[in-house]
Amino acid sequence: MKNRGCILKSEFSALLKKAIEKVENIETNIKSGFRACGIVPLSPDTVLKKIPDPERKEHEGVNEEHWTNTLKTFLHESRLTVTQDFKKGRGKKLQVPAGKGISLRDMETSDSEAEIALEDISEDEELEEERECENESDRDETVEIQDEDNENMFLQNQSDTNDADYAMEVGIFVVVKFCCSKTKANKYYVGCVTEVMPERNKNILLVNFLTKQNSEKMGEYFTYPTVKDESIIEEDQIEKVF
Repeated sequence: MKNRGCILKSEFSALLKKAIEKVENIETNIKSGFRACGIVPLSPDTVLKKIPDPERKEHEGVNEEHWTNTLKTFLHESRLTVTQDFKKGRGKKLQVPAGKGISLRDMETSDSEAEIALEDISEDEELEEERECENESDRDETVEIQDEDNENMFLQNQSDTNDADYAMEVGIFVVVKFCCSKTKANKYYVGCVTEVMPERNKNILLVNFLTKQNSEKMGEYFTYPTVKDESIIEEDQIEKVF
């Protein structure tokens, strides 16, 4: 480039005007800065105010830390207030000796003990409980009663009370009959009524079913599975009421 660094005559006047305006603005800004700092004209009080004060900085640091801690405390309390109603409770287990049927008294005792024993679970306890559930999930099996003899064995301690005397309500435990279309055999499952939906001639029920587990200390007992096993049934499918 031959003319590198050269300015055309046609553009020189405009560039000169622009440069003069910038210099004037810079001069005005510099004078305003000196005046604000108390240098010109000299103002000792203004100059001293611009000098950092160690004590003031220390107080500002303490106040800043105090505000930070206050905000953290407020957020923590607000979070606890919102989430304290969503505490996770332990699953309810029915401790019934092997060979003994489930009675209404067992259900009421289990409910009262569950209410008393309900407590907060820490993170370590939750992890341990999840590992136990994973280990026991392979051993979970659904309670099935294939025929009337097995049903009588399972309910050997139950009286011959007429189930029609019981009103269908939430919280009662029942034995539900399902008919298999392939084998044409009846299967029976134990569950708890969680919702009653009245219809014209009969009630429609939502039942949460239990599973049977084995333990060396407790023998066979019933408990709720890790994943809810719920089903909608008709009232005439109920064989027994506890």
